[in-house]
Amino acid sequence: MSVYPIKVHSISLDHRGGTKSYHLMMIEAANGHSVVVYRWGKTGVFGEIKIETFDSPVKARKGWEKKEREKTNNGYSQTGPAVEKIADDASGLMAAIGRNMFAKLGASNVKHLDPSFDTNGMREADDPQYDEETGKKLDTARRMDLASLLEEQKRKEEAEIARIYDANDLYGRVLMSRQYLTLDNDNQFQFACPIFNVTTKMSLRMKLRELVWMGKRPDVRKGCQACMSAGKCPAAAIVAKISYGRDVPDEYGSKTPVVGKLRRDILERVHRPMVLEKTLNDFGVRPAERDLIVGASERIGKMIGAATARRPPTARRAALPSIPRRPLPSSRARQSRRPDNSNKVNEAARTPAPPPPPPPPPPHLAAAINAA
Repeated sequence: MSVYPIKVHSISLDHRGGTKSYHLMMIEAANGHSVVVYRWGKTGVFGEIKIETFDSPVKARKGWEKKEREKTNNGYSQTGPAVEKIADDASGLMAAIGRNMFAKLGASNVKHLDPSFDTNGMREADDPQYDEETGKKLDTARRMDLASLLEEQKRKEEAEIARIYDANDLYGRVLMSRQYLTLDNDNQFQFACPIFNVTTKMSLRMKLRELVWMGKRPDVRKGCQACMSAGKCPAAAIVAKISYGRDVPDEYGSKTPVVGKLRRDILERVHRPMVLEKTLNDFGVRPAERDLIVGASERIGKMIGAATARRPPTARRAALPSIPRRPLPSSRARQSRRPDNSNKVNEAARTPAPPPPPPPPPPHLAAAINAA
């Protein structure tokens, strides 16, 4: 069935204030496919457009009439008669719609009217930038698919974290695993976890620790993840020991299945750290795991013999030779060596003071006496 002739029907509405206009255009193909264009803005400018497509002219007319009624109730009135144009073929479609409007109609909307129309070089229609009622600028970012944008951003961040992790000599488990079987994915060593009292594989703990370090939170072993975040996990303590130590032996690596014990230094590393309530809530730790984590320090303390008191600190320097000192005299001895001036003070208080000497005579009187 041919899509031509295509009818174009349009009207213009002006607001009673005389500063803004609204334009309606309905483009109807012979097969019933229709496009309704809503255009608004200040009087004399092209403004913003919004386009809707319909498979039935009846639905298109309902949308048209609804918008016309809404604008009429809000102070708009039609200016001039309605304009009717007909395009008999593809060559007359642009002229019937108008060159400026056809350029902004969008390739997909033109294809909706005429699937055989050559739309090479045409771009898609832009979303409106300003609201047709308030005239305020729209937040176009909210009109986009935020879910896909966030997912793409998350993938980029994870890829960047993985790249930095593998390239870092200090934290990169891929690089350190070349030297330590403890960190290798094929490690068959197993140990009894002092936190949860279960036997687990070292390689699985290392993989989980790597995911936690990269910011991921898988839906397994929430309690282990919380301990790793707080520094109370033996696997995290082993990685820290290998990362910061020198000539650290490969004590927890095995190519055959074997169950071993954690050494005292690792137990001491995980004995003191405490997992905060906020951390437990952030990771969604179950109540049963919470109880085990809370009581872990006491159990580990009994394992290393530090449940009640800490070990005394070891002397870091040689003790200085003792130097004999002269004992200080007692307070009575110090008082006995002081001179007792109490009697002299009392005698001086009882003895009357001598009379003061007479004043010297005046100068003229002294000269007369000397002359006599």
